[in-house]
Amino acid sequence: MDIDFPLLETTRPPMYKGDKYVGKKPHNIWSQYIESYTSEKDIVLDIFGGSGVCAIESLILGRRAITNDLNPMHRFGLEVFLKKFEEDKFLDTYKKLLKNFKAKAKEYKFFNTKCTRCSNESPIIKTNWDDKGNTLKIIGYECKVCPPIPRVRNKYWYEKRPDSQDLLNFSEIANFQIPYWHPTKDLPALPEIFSTTFLRDLGENKYSSLWSKQNLLILSYEFNEILKIDNENIKHHLLFAFLKSLRLCFGKQNDPRDPERGNRDWATSWGRSGFAIFRRQIHLNPILQFERAVEGTQGLIKILKNKTERLGDNISYTYDPNDFFENKKQLLILTNDCTTLDNLILENSVDFILTDPPYGATVPYFSMESVYTCWLEKIDQNYRMDFDNELAIRNRNYEEYQSKFMRTFNGASKILKKDKKIVVTFHSQDLKIWSLLHKSFDYSGFSKEKIIFQPNMRSGETVAANKYSQTSNDFYFRYKNERKDNLDNEVSSNQIENIVLREAKELLKEAAEPMPKPLLFVGIINKLFYFGYSLQVSNNLIDQVLFREIDTTLEVEGNKRSDDSMWSLKNYEYDHIPLSQRTETIVRDIIVRENIVSFDEIYKKVMTTFSDHLTPFYRSLPNIIEKFGERITTGENKGKWKLKIRVRNEASEHDLQIGKLAEVGKKLGFNIWIGRNEQGHVYKEGRLSDYINPINLEIEN
Repeated sequence: MDIDFPLLETTRPPMYKGDKYVGKKPHNIWSQYIESYTSEKDIVLDIFGGSGVCAIESLILGRRAITNDLNPMHRFGLEVFLKKFEEDKFLDTYKKLLKNFKAKAKEYKFFNTKCTRCSNESPIIKTNWDDKGNTLKIIGYECKVCPPIPRVRNKYWYEKRPDSQDLLNFSEIANFQIPYWHPTKDLPALPEIFSTTFLRDLGENKYSSLWSKQNLLILSYEFNEILKIDNENIKHHLLFAFLKSLRLCFGKQNDPRDPERGNRDWATSWGRSGFAIFRRQIHLNPILQFERAVEGTQGLIKILKNKTERLGDNISYTYDPNDFFENKKQLLILTNDCTTLDNLILENSVDFILTDPPYGATVPYFSMESVYTCWLEKIDQNYRMDFDNELAIRNRNYEEYQSKFMRTFNGASKILKKDKKIVVTFHSQDLKIWSLLHKSFDYSGFSKEKIIFQPNMRSGETVAANKYSQTSNDFYFRYKNERKDNLDNEVSSNQIENIVLREAKELLKEAAEPMPKPLLFVGIINKLFYFGYSLQVSNNLIDQVLFREIDTTLEVEGNKRSDDSMWSLKNYEYDHIPLSQRTETIVRDIIVRENIVSFDEIYKKVMTTFSDHLTPFYRSLPNIIEKFGERITTGENKGKWKLKIRVRNEASEHDLQIGKLAEVGKKLGFNIWIGRNEQGHVYKEGRLSDYINPINLEIEN
């Protein structure tokens, strides 16, 4: 059965929480797509495999999987899940390793400081810097000699201003020579990713410069010690933990978190899709980050235990297509250029394709992941990033991107069985890229079936800063492989502009209230999917059309370019009930009808009630639910919502008036109809549905 409405993302299991691969997809939603469009033993293909979610969920469901990604971290990450985890052996090796790391740090003065309370020599946990890393401001350290601090998470962590000895110790770092191997290769010449300002502040155009020198010293020691491990499975797992810790050890790229939020002033993140040097910096202890990467709440041990529970340790996998097909292996892992897959995978062999292509230049995947592969190249040169063949738009070269896209999906049409489905997730504000996507599928013989705007519950820093931002959400395009020869005609740029304006007006009429710009964009894109494409459009055409109409047919509150700007029709009297009120009515009705209901049920009802192009602001749902329900905190229904007593009384009065009205109407000889939501409600000794005449009531549209 086709999926025709947005699904609800659930909590990620530990095996996905600990993987910091950029752009992970919601596992349960992808699992539902795989289950809906395939049967056991069917073959599922992910052309742009990324973090491997598609492959893993396919295997869990008993399907066979082919996963491909030119990024070598794709293969490395998958192998973490596939290699056997022997906990006792692993822990024995890990504890010895950690002990060595801590002993090594004690040898260096700039990893230790004197406690201001007891003068004990204590390990440094973090340092805060100003002036882009030139001025040491604060030292955070651990002292277990002093009494613990009450009511805080880290009871033995203290802060101090650096004393003269600390300043001397850190001043000596500049002349220190790192005696262990570490990546010294140059950063790739990608001006779109590594700006002139970034490189100037970095100091030297090398990967090694991404980390502070004191951190690079310990990181290089850790890496070289891990490489000495004989057990290949344990070595691989510990390398994964090491790579996980790298992102929090940059220093130069990590700014301190808000100190008002709990203990967050001891924390940071690399939560952005790019590279930047901050004025205020926090440099974290690499050994502590490695320890957390193994033992923490999102650490390696939890990942591997959960992997064993969900996936097991006996998946048969291969890197050879012939071995996969001839010997019925469960998983085929490829690291090939996406345009060459039809030369490797048998024609008409795949039952379903589910994939998430790169969005032009939105996220520099290869550049971000290369901060890990620059270390792995020491082990195997196959981990070198192939920047030349990355599917990305550079120097605004849309033609090359278009050519690769078309070649990729033309090959996909040959690999996929006839009449089978392909679902592609995509999100970009660039209308030119949308047109390239649609042109590629049309050119390859696919027929469009459905577009779904899929909200993702998990959000990045952009969404946290702006509640209306859609950057964390996706559109799911569904196509059928009909291999048709006739191509849809391209529409002109003028036609696209007319469609954008017309649909914007229709959306605002239907919403009957101001809409935030991102939701207006969503509605327009939903409509454009069914109208066609134009490769001649400008990348920001939707903005251009909307901006031209300001003060003519449209009005905007706030900065017209901002995601939180509110758009409406100028001097227009709306015919409809506002969308927010309609959403509230649906939420109220389902809680009144069911009395106890889950968020999933409410979400599904809201998302299936409204048409695709009129998407309610789903992030406001919890606030709406709180008007009518209260969360259950204990018992078997914990987490669900129950009807508030006040609302129950209001609902009873509502039903009472409907019943009385039905009785009066019946006595006067009228036919009676009662709304679907109220039909099951109790009135006197029966139900309101008892008062309905058996008539054929049909209202057009």
